[in-house]
Amino acid sequence: MFKNPHSSYRQNGKILDSNKKNCYVVAVSGKGGVGKTTVAALLLRYIIENFKDKNILVIDGDPASNIPEVLGIKTDPNRTISKITANLKKKIEKGELPPGYDKVLALEAEIQRIIYEMDDFDILVLGRGEGEGCYCFINNLLKNILDSLEESYDVILMDMEAGLEHLSRRTDKNVDEMIIVTDTSKMGFNTLDRIIEVSLEVHLKFRKYWVIGNQFTQEAMQFLEKFVMELKKKYNVNIELGGIIPRDERIAIANLKSEPLYEIAKETISYKEIEKIGKKIFNSF
Repeated sequence: MFKNPHSSYRQNGKILDSNKKNCYVVAVSGKGGVGKTTVAALLLRYIIENFKDKNILVIDGDPASNIPEVLGIKTDPNRTISKITANLKKKIEKGELPPGYDKVLALEAEIQRIIYEMDDFDILVLGRGEGEGCYCFINNLLKNILDSLEESYDVILMDMEAGLEHLSRRTDKNVDEMIIVTDTSKMGFNTLDRIIEVSLEVHLKFRKYWVIGNQFTQEAMQFLEKFVMELKKKYNVNIELGGIIPRDERIAIANLKSEPLYEIAKETISYKEIEKIGKKIFNSF
């Protein structure tokens, strides 16, 4: 489980550990439309409920920026990693920066400024890329920035963009546990397979891959269990079925009403299943 902090300092109004290296980074990925952002929001609720004394950062790594919406947070399009890195890129191209200017340190300072501080967690938004090559520039810098963010938080939950691009850019290099969400479609299963394949091709190493079936029946779960076992043999990786989440009308209505999903009632079917899944994932640390 989580370790106690050793020494601490204050940053963004929080008491943070200056020496610890025990931040746990969990990423949620999957095919577009399978409900990965909903799963991420429900997992956030689980983390908040069970690790009340921990500093939590949510990173919206999807250019579509869905996670702030399901968390009930209104964001500023100018307050994103994409925007501040695009501005920095323009200054570099125009030669406006002085010799010896430390771009990484400057970006770190700017990122601290654009973090949204909520009562129970902080959130950092990637945003949309601006101009050709912008995402490559963003991700090259972001890889280094994640190291400094890990020093400031106990848990980082990343809602990644749909598909495989984030893997090829190695944005997930700091991730400990990779959660892959799928629905019952063949495309969802294929993307699950490809995420593992591509992550191995680009030499990303995770402690474990967790698979979550969203809007599954118990009957469909049998197919997912078999598929996960086949992937384990095929790729020789540490992979486990975290569990399934059945269709939940309460979640659908909450989405339609733009209600924060991390505030969803504990008695809902989906949250009860997330509690079981969360215990598995976070007990592995």
